[in-house]
This record gives sequence, C-alpha cells and structure tokens, in this order.
Amino acid sequence: KLALRLIKTIILCSIVFLGFGAFQIYGFDQFCIHATPIRLWCLQSPFPLLYLYVQEVYWNCGFLTYYEVKQIPNFLLALPMILLSSFGIYKYAKYDYKRMISFGLQNSQSLEVP
Repeated sequence: KLALRLIKTIILCSIVFLGFGAFQIYGFDQFCIHATPIRLWCLQSPFPLLYLYVQEVYWNCGFLTYYEVKQIPNFLLALPMILLSSFGIYKYAKYDYKRMISFGLQNSQSLEVP
C-alpha cells in the first residue's frame, strides 16, 4: 500500500512539473529561438525562466521583492490568519507528527484524540 501511494505521489508531482517545464520550453522557443531580437532574459542564465522575467519587468515583483517597509500594513492585516493557520498546523503536528512529516505516505501510529 505504501508503494502504491508513493507511485501515485510521484506521478502527480510529475504532472505538475511537466506542465511547468512545458511552459518554460514553449516560452524559450517563442522568445529566444524564433524571435528577433532575442529577449534579454534569454541571456541571463543557463536556464532562463520566463515567468520570473515577466514578474520582474512587467509586474515589478519577483522573489522576495514584495517584502518592503511599505507592506507592513498588509502583513498586519494577514497576521490573524497566519497565526490561526500556524496554530492549526502546530496542533495537527502534535496529534499526528509521523503522518505529517511523511506527507501522508505513512499511516499514523495512534488514532486517539488528545
């Protein structure tokens, strides 16, 4: 049963990553190989990611660029949900840590409610 769950997880993860990879390959083909002039993001790294370039140039955002002092009010608005979610994760981890850490691939040892 564990092997079946593991195979199912690998297949589902592969579907997600294949979709992401197909998008990157399509973007690279359209904008780096068949386009004139070649876009700047094509030359930035050995594995250029189209989505990161679009975020940075057109949306003025990217990895960790949202975290600025002017965003503190938004973080304060989100704080109650963050705390509630963190508390729920903590309680579940306390209840069934083994299953949580194995992403559900391992059955829990005990079914008793604390």
